[in-house]
This record gives sequence, structure tokens and C-alpha cells, in this order.
Amino acid sequence: MNFWKVLLFLPLFGAVGCDLLDRDETIPAFLRVDSVELLGGVSGSDFCFDNKVYNVEVYIGGENIGIYALGTDIPVFFEGTAGVEIFALVPFAGSSQVLEPHLFLQKIEFDVDFQSGLVSNFDLSASYFDGLTSYISEDFENSPYVFTEDVDEDSLSGLNVELNDFCANNHVGAFHLTDSSRLSVVTTNNIYQISNVPGNQAYLELDYFSEVNLTFSLYTFNSVNGDLGFSDLYYVNPKSDWNRLYINMTDFLQTSDADRFQLLISAELPVIDASGDTLRTGSAYLDNIRVISF
Repeated sequence: MNFWKVLLFLPLFGAVGCDLLDRDETIPAFLRVDSVELLGGVSGSDFCFDNKVYNVEVYIGGENIGIYALGTDIPVFFEGTAGVEIFALVPFAGSSQVLEPHLFLQKIEFDVDFQSGLVSNFDLSASYFDGLTSYISEDFENSPYVFTEDVDEDSLSGLNVELNDFCANNHVGAFHLTDSSRLSVVTTNNIYQISNVPGNQAYLELDYFSEVNLTFSLYTFNSVNGDLGFSDLYYVNPKSDWNRLYINMTDFLQTSDADRFQLLISAELPVIDASGDTLRTGSAYLDNIRVISF
């Protein structure tokens, strides 16, 4: 390209460049959800324990605009009043990589007057549905306790109720395992009717802190043909701080041909820890255990 052709293109380039730089850009409004409190869980559990709601699914004016972490400024390309719907998301079976709307939490609804360039931020509360039924509920604060049946062959191990210094005046269920008692398995003192669970939809919720391996299982019965079954729901590795689990039991209940079940909790002392050192002792602590449905 010669000198004269370059001069010919310069005015055209300048006109296009100015248009790109000078044109008005739409400035969105912003929505920010700073926190979500859960209402209707085990009484007092959120005072000490993290409810694990870190993400929300957002609808504005009936349109799904995505999933966002708490504290995120969510751009809204709309000005004026619009209806907002928020679904609290929980980790599926403890996995922070897989999220799902909790089956038994009501959506949060409110109106927002969105203004260009302004952030509307909220601390929200999500309520469990009215009429929720707790088939199993254990906070270890008052007897009679639920997990009283020790079904392993070791009479020295079991689930003990203790006062824990993690939270003032809070009682927990505790396993204490040693070289001579490496396994403990306990189950509920009642048998629960699967047929009483509406739509076979249920969640197991609990808080735990563990130095040992934990397994949550269902022991099932079929009263028609006498069949017995045993299925592991979830396996927990040692966790160095308190953690909350939401375990969706719906798939299992809908595919089971049983009509009754018991919940089992197994605690096992690993031979070695994550560093390869031999383990001689280990403990696990549980609280706020419940199986819920409508």
C-alpha cells in the first residue's frame, strides 16, 4: 500500500474509531444478595453452624438470569420495578461442585425498584415449607435419644451424648474410637414407614466434625416378601471443622421396593491418616440430624 492510499484510509479509520469510543453504553442496575438465613431448621442450629448456602438462583420478571455466589453484584439490564425470585442452593450430598435447590425450601419473592448504576443489596431469609414432617430429629439436647441401638459386636463403642465447647451449652453425639475399638455402628431405635413419606421425597440433614470415616446407610424391610436390604447413602471423609450435609434421599426411596427403614451411622478409625501416620485414636461429633419430608 503506497503513501497516498494510507492517507485515504486515515479519515475513515478515525470516523469508525470515534464512533466506537463515543457511543453511549447501557449502564445496568445491580442486585446483590449478601446472605441467606434458613428458617425452620433444627432449633438454634444456625446460631452455631454454617448453613452452607453460598449460592442462589435468580429470576427477575420471570426470567432466569443465572446462578450467583453470595455477595456478587448481579447486573440487571432493566430499569423500574420488577419481581425477584430467589432459590437458595445447597451442595448436593456435600459436593461444593454440584448445587441444587433444596426441595423443602420456599422460594424468596420480593419486588425491587432497579435504577441504572445503583446496587440493591439484601440479607434474605429462606423458610422451610409449612407442614414439614421430621421423621428423624436429633439435636442431642433432650432424652429420649434417637440413635440408641448399638448394632456392632463391640460393647465398648457407641454414640455418646456430650457437652461440646464448639458452641456454648451445646450437646452433640460423639464417637470415640481406639486401637481396640476401631468400629462403631448405631441405628435408630424406631423403624420408619417409607409409605408415609409423601412422594418418597426426603432429605437427610446433619452437622458433623470428624477425625474418622463416617457412613450413613439405610437398613430396609419389605413386609410383603420379607426381604431385607442395606444401602449406603453417603460416605464422609475426616473433616477438620464443622460441616453441614444435605443428602437428597429421593432417588433411593423412589427406587426401593421396601416399605420400612432404619438409618444407620457407622464410624470407623482409619489405619493411617492423610499423612501416612498410624492412627491410634479418633473421634467424630454429630449434631442436628434429621430426615424431613412434607
